Amino acid sequence: MTTHPNSSSHRLLVVEDEKELRELIVLCFQGENIEIDTAANGLAALSKLEHNSYDAILSDLRMPEKSGFDLLTEIKQKNIHTPVVIISAFADKPTLLSALRLGALDFIEKPFDRAELITVVFRAIEIGVRRKAVHDALASAPEAIVTKIANDEKMANLVQISNSKRRN
Repeated sequence: MTTHPNSSSHRLLVVEDEKELRELIVLCFQGENIEIDTAANGLAALSKLEHNSYDAILSDLRMPEKSGFDLLTEIKQKNIHTPVVIISAFADKPTLLSALRLGALDFIEKPFDRAELITVVFRAIEIGVRRKAVHDALASAPEAIVTKIANDEKMANLVQISNSKRRN
């Protein structure tokens, strides 16, 4: 079992159209203290995201109904802050760059190495847990503090830099 700094259970959504591969990925995380939910395509994943919260998402790119690209686009549009790791057999540079531009955190090439998969997903989960903590802290912060942060010139510059990097 891989050690993780936080011993509480985490939630991962695995989005993969190939049933056997979905099941293999679930098996890879057996004993890793991760609750895994699965979806066969981006449409099913979006439905699950409406009703559930996840620490990370692991998604294929090429799937029927809604692709991983479509999923990334809708996650961004809906302002969902859950980190997405792409897993795909199509790891050419243009595909990789497109996924990263749409907000993917990382990219794993199929066929994958189990140790790499676990390491990358745990890193995504850690980022997801941190993002949620920041979001929750801001949501519960007094409005005056949020307004002060929003009106701070240094914070405005940081947001501007962050937004420009997302577009690149």
